[in-house]
Amino acid sequence: MKELIDGIVAGNPSSEKALFEILQGHLKISVNLFLERGRLEEDDVLLESITAVFNHIRRDGGFDGDLIRFAITIARNRCRNILNQQKRRPQTAIEPLADWIANKDCSPLDHLMESEASSLLKSAINGLDQACRRLLRGFYFENLNMETLRRRMGLESVQGVYYRRTVCLRNLGNRLMDSQPDLLSG
Repeated sequence: MKELIDGIVAGNPSSEKALFEILQGHLKISVNLFLERGRLEEDDVLLESITAVFNHIRRDGGFDGDLIRFAITIARNRCRNILNQQKRRPQTAIEPLADWIANKDCSPLDHLMESEASSLLKSAINGLDQACRRLLRGFYFENLNMETLRRRMGLESVQGVYYRRTVCLRNLGNRLMDSQPDLLSG
């Protein structure tokens, strides 16, 4: 073991590889006693612990004592830290969300932007006159067809609904631009 430690101080890659293999075997057993097998953190704990040991050896120019016990202590402390953190901040199970997370159609940012845009639109519609509010809500939020909207609005033709919608959308657009001038400078 002393030869491997001296090799690490000297920067010998074969000594580093050999000591890495020795430590990894011992640490894997110790880490598995603390953490469940197959946990995502297992590899991180192993690599971080071995890196800490190597850094300690290089910084001090060697090591006196039981290096394996030292490495196991580092790994166990890292495991304790992980388990303590998980007690304070329990993780959310992602398995039920797997389809949503993997969905390429919409990201969480897309959902947030859609929600904010919808909220802004509803707020702007609330500032319009009652006829425009009824028409735009019916068309965009209730998904009513033009004939139903024609009857609801008391108009004589579907063409009148289209014309009225165009006027209401123009008013809505002006209202949005007046209330959110920074959107254009974006």
